[in-house]
Amino acid sequence: MDDFEESTMPEVASGTVAGVVHLRVHNTNSAWMRGLVLQLPPELNDHIEAVGHEEKLGISLAPGQASPVSMQIRLRSEVHELPCQVVLKLQLRAAEGLQVPLNATRRLKCRNASEENYLVTFVDKDGSPQMAGVRAPTRPCNEQGCPVILSLHGMDVPASRQAYAYKPKANAWVLAPHGRSAFAGLNWQNQGHRSAWAALAALKEHSRLFGSGDRPADISRVIFTGHSNGGFGALLLATEQPDLALGVAPLAGMLRLHGPSGSAQSSPRKVQKVQDLLDRSIEPYNLGHVAGNVVGIPCLARTGAEDEVIHPSSTRQLVQAIKQGGGDCSAVEVPGKGHWWWDTETTMDGGAVDDAQMSAFREHCLEQRRPRLPGQFVISCVSLDMCGGRGGLRLLQQMEPFMLSQVLVDVRHESQKDLWEVQTDNLVALGWNSGSAAAESMARGGLVVDGTKFSADDLREANFACRRSGSSNWRLCPSAASCCEQLKRRPEQAGPLRSVFEGPLLAVIGTLGLGARERHLDAAVLLANSLFSVGGGTTSIAFDSDGVIPEGELTTNLLLLGGPESNTWSAELLAKGALPDLRLGPHGQIGIGPCDFQGANMGVVALGPLPGGKRVFAVMSASSTPALARLLGALGRLSERNLWQVRLPDYMVVEDAAGKRGVNGILAAGFWGGASGWDWSASQGYASCVDEHSEL
Repeated sequence: MDDFEESTMPEVASGTVAGVVHLRVHNTNSAWMRGLVLQLPPELNDHIEAVGHEEKLGISLAPGQASPVSMQIRLRSEVHELPCQVVLKLQLRAAEGLQVPLNATRRLKCRNASEENYLVTFVDKDGSPQMAGVRAPTRPCNEQGCPVILSLHGMDVPASRQAYAYKPKANAWVLAPHGRSAFAGLNWQNQGHRSAWAALAALKEHSRLFGSGDRPADISRVIFTGHSNGGFGALLLATEQPDLALGVAPLAGMLRLHGPSGSAQSSPRKVQKVQDLLDRSIEPYNLGHVAGNVVGIPCLARTGAEDEVIHPSSTRQLVQAIKQGGGDCSAVEVPGKGHWWWDTETTMDGGAVDDAQMSAFREHCLEQRRPRLPGQFVISCVSLDMCGGRGGLRLLQQMEPFMLSQVLVDVRHESQKDLWEVQTDNLVALGWNSGSAAAESMARGGLVVDGTKFSADDLREANFACRRSGSSNWRLCPSAASCCEQLKRRPEQAGPLRSVFEGPLLAVIGTLGLGARERHLDAAVLLANSLFSVGGGTTSIAFDSDGVIPEGELTTNLLLLGGPESNTWSAELLAKGALPDLRLGPHGQIGIGPCDFQGANMGVVALGPLPGGKRVFAVMSASSTPALARLLGALGRLSERNLWQVRLPDYMVVEDAAGKRGVNGILAAGFWGGASGWDWSASQGYASCVDEHSEL
């Protein structure tokens, strides 16, 4: 058992601390560790205590597996201010596999929060411990709380440095989340993107406990900003949740981090089709589609006129995309500056993120409680799990997944009433939050959706609208479940394959068949460690023989190693029709849609829905070790540092690296669709038995 790397700790801010401490642990033994917990023995720690440690069941680590082991801490109730410096005396204990506790000592740095930035720590939605740099307001907040300047760093800029770049603010929190690795890791995509939202939620809790409780953060009022890759991230977050945005300021930013896939338009049709399908899996991170979501929100885009890292044309394109979407954004190219950070005009003037121009923009954003909702606006989304809506209006179900969906809204003010006229594209269900601007306004004037009219009286008991099957007409209902039979694939299950790693994860090892247990366990440990290497969460590993799938709604995503012939959990889910067009038979047989494949070195990985509508599973089955290695290679690339072009749709059937069929050994790939949201569709996928033609 190794605690092989110093772990980031929260910092003491003006005598108080709360957050998450963790150890990065590697099980180097040949036996399992079970019931592994991190403890803070009270007899060894006078001022700080663990929170909820009595309820923790502990985690298990397979031989060779690495994982963070975390614990929440806080001041003891009788302690009002911590001395500096604080020494934590930790113990790592296990119910099985660890004969004596592992002792560790960690020192917490102390900061003067009225003058210095400091680190806060929290647990992200995937179970990983994460951190953010923070600057607290220098004055108490009003009853509504202080707004937040959410500032995202670029490559090779730690969160602490991002926060340090800001001068203390009298009336706002500064929050600088960390992007999951020393080199920005996932670049505010995938889990890195989720971490920014988790940091915002963590700040709300932290601010409540900070000092005397007079500086609560209002996380519904946010200025989104960031530099370089963080400029991309700032616009990403603002387009996802424009209702939260007081302003957006991408600095040396861009519309996309990934480039074209590289296949020429003259490539064979089947090659181009596969490339297009793979490209679609990362289109949610192409902000050119959604830049218009920030219409009506103050926007400032700055770059150095001589930027040698990210050309100023990227900022021009970003501004142009916002304007084409109906919004407005000021573009500034600072003379004589490259990809600069410190000092714009004078020493210590705040530099790229906090100089006089940025301060003036920030004060302008804070002049009003929040921007007024425009009379005309658009909501554009490619993936509905990255679509917070506008004015409380939300997109709930696409016709075709991972294709652009839009809602164009025109609010007509007539006779002191607002009539909402809505036109939709690639959408079968939408909703609106009770008490939102949309709900209150429509309740007075009515709603028209694609020509279907609803009066104010019709809307009193309704919060959802669904397109009737096979029709352009819409109908209302009080809940999605009561009338939206099409609402099968919910935003929480939007996919694609990478989404299985973006929440708590349980890897279930198939044990049936010669060598299956060992082969699948090795694969699970490899994937778990790959995720861990870039700050991923705790991957729990279990065997299908340990029990049956729990009844009701699961609290974790599932990664099922082995098809029905080797994994009883895979057999149960597929037998219940979770993926009606996926067929996995004995001897490596794979059927998908109209195609049946068979070979000695084939594998499949496919995303599917779990009961309850909020969690997903991925089943991975291979007929040989080389085929399994190819699947692992595809999934493992999700966690490679600074790899911006990982393309994985909902499902993929492959041969090993030497495979000659299909496209580079890809026999089938695509997105589930159809009436259930989880059917094979010719328009949403490639399958070599259908798409192979003599002219290709």
